Amino acid sequence: MTRAFGDDQLELELRAVLHERAEEMASRAHTTAEMTAEITRHIRSAGVRAARQEAIVRLATIALVLLALLLAAIGFGARPSRPALNLMLAVDLPLQGEPGAPPIVDAIRLALRGAAGRDGVSIDLPQDGVYNDSVDGKPDAQQGADNMRRIAADPRYVAVIGPFHSFVAETEIPIANAAGILECSPSNTAPGLTVGVEATSIRPRLDRPSYVRVATTDDAAAAAAAHLLIGALGKRSVFVVSTVSPWAGGRWKTFVTAFEGLGGTLAGRGAIGDGGDEPRVVAEQIRASGADSVFFDGPASDGARVLAALSTLSADLPFVGLDTILDGPRSAQGSFLATAGANVENAFGVFPAGTDPEVGLQVETAYEAAYGHGPENYILSGHACVRVILDAIERLDASSVAEPADWREAIRAEVTAPGRRYQTAIGTIGFDANGDAVPQRVSIYRGDATAGDWKFWQMFELPPGR
Repeated sequence: MTRAFGDDQLELELRAVLHERAEEMASRAHTTAEMTAEITRHIRSAGVRAARQEAIVRLATIALVLLALLLAAIGFGARPSRPALNLMLAVDLPLQGEPGAPPIVDAIRLALRGAAGRDGVSIDLPQDGVYNDSVDGKPDAQQGADNMRRIAADPRYVAVIGPFHSFVAETEIPIANAAGILECSPSNTAPGLTVGVEATSIRPRLDRPSYVRVATTDDAAAAAAAHLLIGALGKRSVFVVSTVSPWAGGRWKTFVTAFEGLGGTLAGRGAIGDGGDEPRVVAEQIRASGADSVFFDGPASDGARVLAALSTLSADLPFVGLDTILDGPRSAQGSFLATAGANVENAFGVFPAGTDPEVGLQVETAYEAAYGHGPENYILSGHACVRVILDAIERLDASSVAEPADWREAIRAEVTAPGRRYQTAIGTIGFDANGDAVPQRVSIYRGDATAGDWKFWQMFELPPGR
C-alpha cells in the first residue's frame, strides 16, 4: 500500500487503523455496512481528525473488502480437494486364433486415448487388464469363464469389453451378472444371449441387467440380407447355399423366412463342405434352378469356391453372404476375395453393425494413423463400447460415487437404464431391455475388383419387427 494515495499523512493514518486490526475486523464484519461501522469505531478511538475520517473510512473499507475476499479465497483453496480417481476397464478376447479380435484392443486404447477425465475421474485399460480366452490357439469357453471370475473379483475393474464369441458369452454372462459388472460385447450375435428361455437361464439376477452388445443379432442380419436382395437389388428368387450341419444356428432358415415374407421365392438349396457337394456341382444346381440371386452362409473359403465356379459358368448373379465372407482383402492368403475369382463385384457382405458416416470415418482415419494399417471388421464396434462406457461416466455425478466398487454399480445401472442414447462410430444407438442395440443396423460391403478389397456400399437399418 506504499504511496498509494498521494498523501503521506493520510496513508500513515490509514496504516494505523488497519495495522494488526484488519483480519480481526474482517472476521467480525461480513457486509460492507458492517465493515464501515467497524472501521469508523476504530478510527474515532484512534483520535483521527474529523476532516480526514470520511476519506479514511472509505479507503479502509475498500481495503478491508479486498482483504476479506483474499482470506475467503485462501480458505477455499485450503479446503481438501477430491483426490483423482483412475478407474480401470478389463477386456476379454481371443488373442490367438481369431484375427479380428486383437485389433479391438487397439481400438479400445485409441478410444481411451482421446477421452478427457471429468471431475478428477479418468479411465484406463491396464496391461494386466487384457485377458486372453484362447487355449492352444482357439477360443475357449471355460477359459473365458475363468477370466471373468478373476475380473469380477478384482475391485479395480468397473466394466468389461468382450467377449468376442457368443459361445464364450454363454459362460461369462452368469458370472458378470452375479457380480454386477457391465459387459459390452462388440461382436456377439447369437439371439439366444438376450431373448428367450436361454437368456433367462444364464442370468441369476434378472433384476440387475449387466450385458449389452453393439453388434446386430444373427436373425436381424439374415433379415437384412433378404431386404438387400429384394429392396435394393430387385431380385425375386434365390438359391441358398450352406453347410450340411447348421451353420451359426441355421441362419439361412431365418433368411428364407424373411425373403419369402417380402414376396420372394426360394428356387432351391444346395450344401457344400463336409458331406456336401463340390463347388462346381453346386454352381450347376444354381444355374439350373433359374434363381436370379444366391444367398450363402458358411465358411468363407467354401463360399468363395462356389462364386468362382459360377464365374466359369458365366452365371452373373448377386452373391450375398453374412459376416464370415468379410475376412480381408484379396492380398490376405486364403481370404474370400483371394479365392472367389474375377467376379467379386457380384459379392455382397452383410456386416452386423452400422457405420456412422462422420464419426466412423474419423475413427478409421485415426486408427490407421495410430497403427499404420487399415481397420479390421470390429474396430468401430470395439470403439463404440468404450464410447458407451465413457458417456455413462460423464453423466454420473462424481461427487456421489466414491470407490471403484461404487462406480462399477453406477456404470452398470446407467448403461442399462432405459432411454439412454449414445453417439458412436457405428451410429447413434441405445439398448433395449434385453441389452440389444436399437435400432438394429448392418453395413453392406461390396467386392471391389480394382482395389482387391471390400468397399462400403451402404448402411441399412432394419424396420421394427424386421
